[in-house]
Amino acid sequence: MRIFYTDHFVLPLPQGHRFPMRKYALLRQRVAESGIVAPEQLLIPHAATNAELLRAHDAEYLQRSQAGALTSQEIRRIGFPWSPEMVERSRRSSGATIEACRAALEDGVSANLAGGTHHAYADHGEGYCVFNDSAVAARAMQAEGRASRIVIIDCDVHQGNGTAAILAGYGLMRRMLPASVAALAALLWAADPFVIAYSRVLHVDGLAGTFITLSLLAACVYWFHDRRSRFLILSAISAGLAILSKSPALVLLPLVGLIALVGQEPRTENREPPN
Repeated sequence: MRIFYTDHFVLPLPQGHRFPMRKYALLRQRVAESGIVAPEQLLIPHAATNAELLRAHDAEYLQRSQAGALTSQEIRRIGFPWSPEMVERSRRSSGATIEACRAALEDGVSANLAGGTHHAYADHGEGYCVFNDSAVAARAMQAEGRASRIVIIDCDVHQGNGTAAILAGYGLMRRMLPASVAALAALLWAADPFVIAYSRVLHVDGLAGTFITLSLLAACVYWFHDRRSRFLILSAISAGLAILSKSPALVLLPLVGLIALVGQEPRTENREPPN
């Protein structure tokens, strides 16, 4: 079993900063002392390349992150002061998840001791997350032909809002739209001011908004493009979660019903008149 760590890439945080940077070194120490893996199986990952990051992140955001050209508002949203070390550590964190995925597919199991940066969106970071390692690694496995369908199980108490915006929205939109249009639509969803405003905390409005969008997208995919039941089930589950998050989401029921009604209408085909 190979385990990847990045705890020696330390950020120069100001005195009294609330982020517990030491936890990563303590975790590696605990893993080493437990004997779970041999010392030579604790590995330093590569830094994710631009090509790997650009599968999940906007090119302008990546360029400005590297150049230290993020705005003060973007820096506040991330929660770390900008530094070259911040960029390097974030690259290493994504690289660690990529390498852990490769190792898991070869050995059966692997781990990254410093991943889970699920608040990073395609075009901005937040909540101490600069690049979204889960989305970057998932796209890498697809691009390398190692996997086509990937499930990300997020056990954090906070919503994995960045991951959902990068992956879930694009995946559903791609079934209805060309790749470039689907990517643009997913980015617009991720940059929606309402989603951004409520994504920094576990807030019912943010959760309801995300689930409503997923439910409507899945319903459109089912009724207009792909009649496999998985999309109808996804729409129903997302609608249920939206309603549980906030009761005004009941508005989904007539909307999904309208989509179903329109989707059941027979489609006419344009044919040339007979000669």
